[in-house]
Amino acid sequence: MRTFKNVIILAVVMVVLVGALVAVSVFKKDNEENVQAEPTSNLIPLMDAKKDDITEYTIENQGNKFTVTHKGTDWVLTYPAGVNYSKIETENMANNANSINATRVIEENATDLKTYGLDTPAIVSVKTKDGKEQVIEIGANTPTDDGTYVKTKGSNTVYLVDKYSVSSFKVSKYFFWQRVLFDMTTEDINSLTLERQGKVAFKVKLDSDKKWYLTEPLEGAANSNKLEPYLNGIPNLTANSIEEDKPKDLAEFGLDKPSYVMTLDTKKGIKKLYLGSEIIKGQEIYGKLEGSDTVYILPVSSLNYLDLPLKELVEGLVYCPDIYDVNDFTIDMDGKTTQVKLQLDEKKDTDKDKFFVNGKEANKKNQQGEVFVRVLYRAIIGIGFIDLDAENKAVPPGKPEITFTYNLKKAPGKVTVEYIPKDTSTYYAVINGKFTGKIVSKMEFDMPGGAKDSLRKLFESLDSK
Repeated sequence: MRTFKNVIILAVVMVVLVGALVAVSVFKKDNEENVQAEPTSNLIPLMDAKKDDITEYTIENQGNKFTVTHKGTDWVLTYPAGVNYSKIETENMANNANSINATRVIEENATDLKTYGLDTPAIVSVKTKDGKEQVIEIGANTPTDDGTYVKTKGSNTVYLVDKYSVSSFKVSKYFFWQRVLFDMTTEDINSLTLERQGKVAFKVKLDSDKKWYLTEPLEGAANSNKLEPYLNGIPNLTANSIEEDKPKDLAEFGLDKPSYVMTLDTKKGIKKLYLGSEIIKGQEIYGKLEGSDTVYILPVSSLNYLDLPLKELVEGLVYCPDIYDVNDFTIDMDGKTTQVKLQLDEKKDTDKDKFFVNGKEANKKNQQGEVFVRVLYRAIIGIGFIDLDAENKAVPPGKPEITFTYNLKKAPGKVTVEYIPKDTSTYYAVINGKFTGKIVSKMEFDMPGGAKDSLRKLFESLDSK
């Protein structure tokens, strides 16, 4: 009997639980059907102007005033006049003025505008093609920094606006100034001259073959691997910031007597950059362009070539013509004259090349499969310098101990490279009667695989069967 009662009680409990679950389910469903989403607040338009309809906009902030006029497709900074301005910034600001909306009203007819930072606001005025002018005044950010207080001109109703939609109008004094110094590409540069402390450090010039050559203080091929990275960087030279416009005293920035002067001869005319005092050693330096009154703060990291030693800018080899530009060459060394004639295949099929030494055919190859004449040629054009004498431009006295003469297929036609003894261990390198400024070690010629060793092995190959 007791077991039967327990079964009855358990059944009743189960019925109650199932009923409760059904009731909860029905209640939840009914509740979900009756709940509606919170209504979103309507945006309140404070400035509504399509970019193409804007004819002019003016921004006033912290005593600075800027006016930009829409002329054709350009956005021209017309006030202040005569500024080298950024066209990107003037157009971007026009985009910002397209549409500004408030999320809600903070206070109507506010009597204390200072509370909202609207006693000294940033003022934005936009004129459109229909002759209308819209003006908003931008105050402080909210205490939680999630919005900005704004009002319209002639009204004391304070609105809340998303701070990111108006923060761009709080421009600094030199916001619109162009910070990219040069409007050109690397291909526009014809020559570059760098002066240090009033003295020419180097001058390089692009020749007709699009190769860079030093013209001062030495003449000769430039080391393109060292030079080109800097020439590529010049068109992108960008100031960290603007320090001052129309300064009263350039001496304050070390620009009355510049530490460096860079002169660029370009397809767009001559451009000069003056560099003054370093603000932070090795990091920032003052600079200005010729014809401009703007003083820039420039990153020294973008101007690494300023103190680049001349030795690194000079091509490391004395003279290195392409073998395919050479008809023949002559070697005068150790009291012997060796004439080498080249008949190279125009399609550069080396198996069809022919070589003649003192009139005798010389096509033999070494154990590595290289023609002895080619090995010799590589040795004589591979002569490098160990030091420079940039001060002395006169041809050194004395007779050359070694002379290489090249007859070329192109200008200048004939090139003579002479090595005149400087002392017991070095030579002066002279090309076509002009001192190159390069000092060459005598060991360059005497080492294994050098010019003398290669010439010896060539003659041994001619004498062998």
